Amino acid sequence: VGDTTMVTLSHNGTGLRFGLNGTYLDYFEGTPVAPSGVNNFGSGSGGGNEADMQGDEFTVLNRSVGDTELLDDWYNGGAGRVFVDVFSPTITLNSPVNDSATTNQTITFNGTVISSTGIANVSLILDASFNQTNSSGLNNSNYIFQLTLADGDYNWTYESCNIFGCSIATTRTFTISRFIENSQTFNPFTFETKSEEFIINITTDPSSTPSSASLIYNETNQGSATITSLGNNNFNISKTIDIPTGNGNNSWFFNFTLDSVLDSSSSQQQSVGLINLTVCQTAPQNIPYLNFTFTNETTNQEDVTAFIDSSWTYFLGGGSVTKDLSYANSTEAFNYDFCFNPSNETLIAGVNISYNNAESQQRISNLNFVTLTNLTTQQKLFLLPTTLGLFSQFATQDVLGNTLIGVLGTITRTLGGSTIIVTSDTTDGSGLVVFFLNPDVTYAGTFSLTGFITNTFTFVPITDLRTVIMGSITTAAVNGSTISLGTSYEIKPLNGSLNNNTIVTFSFNVTSGETITLISMNITNSTNQVGFQSNAGQGFISENINTQNNTRLFGEFIIQTANETITVKRVWVVGIEFVGDYSLFRQLTLFNDYGFDEFIKFLIVLSVIGGSLIFMSRDDQTETDEIKMAVVTLIVWAFSIVRWLDTGIVVGSTNINALTQFSNQYGIAILTTIFTVFFISRRIFIRKP
Repeated sequence: VGDTTMVTLSHNGTGLRFGLNGTYLDYFEGTPVAPSGVNNFGSGSGGGNEADMQGDEFTVLNRSVGDTELLDDWYNGGAGRVFVDVFSPTITLNSPVNDSATTNQTITFNGTVISSTGIANVSLILDASFNQTNSSGLNNSNYIFQLTLADGDYNWTYESCNIFGCSIATTRTFTISRFIENSQTFNPFTFETKSEEFIINITTDPSSTPSSASLIYNETNQGSATITSLGNNNFNISKTIDIPTGNGNNSWFFNFTLDSVLDSSSSQQQSVGLINLTVCQTAPQNIPYLNFTFTNETTNQEDVTAFIDSSWTYFLGGGSVTKDLSYANSTEAFNYDFCFNPSNETLIAGVNISYNNAESQQRISNLNFVTLTNLTTQQKLFLLPTTLGLFSQFATQDVLGNTLIGVLGTITRTLGGSTIIVTSDTTDGSGLVVFFLNPDVTYAGTFSLTGFITNTFTFVPITDLRTVIMGSITTAAVNGSTISLGTSYEIKPLNGSLNNNTIVTFSFNVTSGETITLISMNITNSTNQVGFQSNAGQGFISENINTQNNTRLFGEFIIQTANETITVKRVWVVGIEFVGDYSLFRQLTLFNDYGFDEFIKFLIVLSVIGGSLIFMSRDDQTETDEIKMAVVTLIVWAFSIVRWLDTGIVVGSTNINALTQFSNQYGIAILTTIFTVFFISRRIFIRKP
């Protein structure tokens, strides 16, 4: 008596169950019947057994209530369930949805408010401050507020009040930005050196287009990214990189420009694992990717032991990020296994390995492996016993005779019916490379260098130095050693011979995909400049030049960029037209002017002298030696007059130019004359009868 008691009546479809203070009793009282008339709560059916009590918080539920809910929720240790806002408004927030983003700065707030006891007002609360209030009192209606806001992050909610109190809905958030980041595509886990692509998808407002995008990976700018328009103001920004070395969690995001403002995407995390190539050992470095064995380069191809010294570069991706390994073993072994971890990745590796043993000379091989996997690659290396070989030397040059370094030379041969790689190495700083080879075998050599045509040839080893000429992919020599790509030019006149005293148009036309800073054309006659034109950029330059009495004209044509110079040279032979002078003197002079090879002219002179001596030695001809000497001297003077016997001696002093020119042209004739005079004088004055 005097206590507050919670009484529960439960109808299970067949009877009534009675509960007291949150606990159901285990029996039913009677069978429920449909009520008729008015039933007084708390009055007994037998009369005189009314309950004298007060009721509070009477609740009717059209559902079942379990034992646990009845005890913990409704009885609640005697405190019961508190109904505070039962009669205040109910608020449902419609838009913007929670944690949303938009590029539109005009925001429409929408919420539905319902109350069984009326509505006094509805207020918009923005960033914890009351912003606007609607006191229309409309029930079961959408209350709409509209604001124009700056870019940023916001939170909002509604509050609605009536005579029984106020209700506040759960707070939501939204963001206004120049772009919406819809998604990020990347591998959350990868390995160092592996190629990975990073993509974000964004939507911008209709007037904005992203530009100047770059990927920031692990706080390092990885360079320009690609922006791809997908239509409807939707863009992908992507970049593929080789993952830097090192393990751990690396952050990444994109920077890009939107409406002249630098924006950034959200920061994401990528976990990176280590890779490791070593000589095989305990797990996890126990999965062999590559096995080296050694064989004699002999007919029987005997398996032999060797010790090695190796330098490796290896990676998983595109090769812009690599790892290194150095391994050497001074104890001879039949084979060497190299293992890689993780063992489910495809490895790319290059190795410079030297190997030899006590019976053989050292050899070197530069090997590149593009698909090493856990299916072990077998690599056989060949050694040649010292007694069977010699050192064969090669020097590499371009077509202008300039030394080329870093040229890869690969030597192969046929052994046992199969082509084998014997050895390979690159030329050193002096353009030389040396191989130890069998002089009784024919080998094939392949020399290659980027920018040059690969030179392939067969040879038999000798100790003499061989020169390998690397033909260029293009014909223009850059600084005398490298080759310019993407540049074309035309030089006119095209023919190699010109007429004297004729006006000829010399021209130079250059087109290029590169930025040309200068083109020039310089025409000389070997001593003086006869024409010059230039232009600050690619294009066409020309000049009309009189060939005059020159015998040769020389052209030097230059193309310059900011970093290199291209020089092209051309020679034109100039001569007088045949105008009716068909004399032997004229014809021999023309032969000389048009550049007869000096050796050929010398052979012709010897043939004429020899033929004359043979003719004079016949039985019916003179046998006097003095006459023969005189004839030879006359022949020599004749060829000297037409300049077929120039000595080619160059004297630098300008004080004796005339004497120099005379001795150059007639030197041999003068010496022949002196000898002939001496011989004839000796026969005349000294010879005894």
